[in-house]
Amino acid sequence: MSTNRKELLSILQLVKPGLANKEIIEQSTSFIFTEGQVVAYNDEISVSHPIKGLDLEGAVQAKELFSLLNKLKDDTIELESTDTELIVKGKKAKAGIKLEIKTNVEETLKALGTPKKWHPVPATLLEAIDFCLFSAGHDMTKAMLTCIYCGGSDIISSDGFRITIYELGKGKMEPVNLPGVAAAALKNYNPTEYSETAGWIHFRTKDEVVFSCRTMAGTYPVDKIKGFAESTEGEKAKLPEDLTEALERAGIFSAGQDIKASTDDRIKITLDDGMLTVRGEGQAGWFEESNRVRYKGELLEFEVSPAHLLAILTHTDEVLISDNMLRFEGTNFVHLVRTLAAKKAKK
Repeated sequence: MSTNRKELLSILQLVKPGLANKEIIEQSTSFIFTEGQVVAYNDEISVSHPIKGLDLEGAVQAKELFSLLNKLKDDTIELESTDTELIVKGKKAKAGIKLEIKTNVEETLKALGTPKKWHPVPATLLEAIDFCLFSAGHDMTKAMLTCIYCGGSDIISSDGFRITIYELGKGKMEPVNLPGVAAAALKNYNPTEYSETAGWIHFRTKDEVVFSCRTMAGTYPVDKIKGFAESTEGEKAKLPEDLTEALERAGIFSAGQDIKASTDDRIKITLDDGMLTVRGEGQAGWFEESNRVRYKGELLEFEVSPAHLLAILTHTDEVLISDNMLRFEGTNFVHLVRTLAAKKAKK
């Protein structure tokens, strides 16, 4: 059977998030072709994509098939199957890839449950999830904080050092804890509907692509997080335009690591008499830079992770500085960054 190589490659690219890096369960590293669709399932994420005009049944080693299709130059390729191989033919080349005719796809899809009621996806959901991802945690000892919380009109994330609350505007979500890995993958789709089954949430596109992921059981600390976000006391400041570059320079000496990736480094910030001073200091030396700032409050000194500050500065430069917290606010979001040794210093 003939098929367009690039179109097949694009379909498989969308299905890839459902693959496992290692075969933790049977056929979890394979593309499973069955009944006019291709499926990938790794026990955490499942993706199914309709595939027209391809009469193929069986599980094919995903890494080899995807890499081969990516390296071939032919616009059209021929696919043939035997009891043990998928034969891929171009004009000048051909290859055989291991094929398992017998699949466990029925059991796999059964484990996901059968969605019964589909709800419209709020128009700004993907935008909200994408915005919240940078402050979701990665520490699995605090597993709940590795999730993005979706509930009502709120999308929330926190790693224990930062908090982001994004307001959806129109539309609401049923409460669900969406694992960060799945949330990061979901932003590559454009779902129009979602549904929930026991322990799973499913997102469906207008092209009938279904992205499913396990949800995390438990209670997300919504009330506690919103309690922190409600405080609006503090000193207002409009941060200087070149603060990003100053933070990156100071970060060279704070620990000598990748300043945009590290969350353990600390730099000192001082605000006084319309000036903002950034200081980074470590075993290798120190760096200090001062810039004019729109600030009329008392002398303030605090320490903060430069990585955390850099991440939010791409969205806003206006901040409310309070004890142990920086508050940033936009049209549809509130973002908090924890500081250390925040105090009103003596002149």
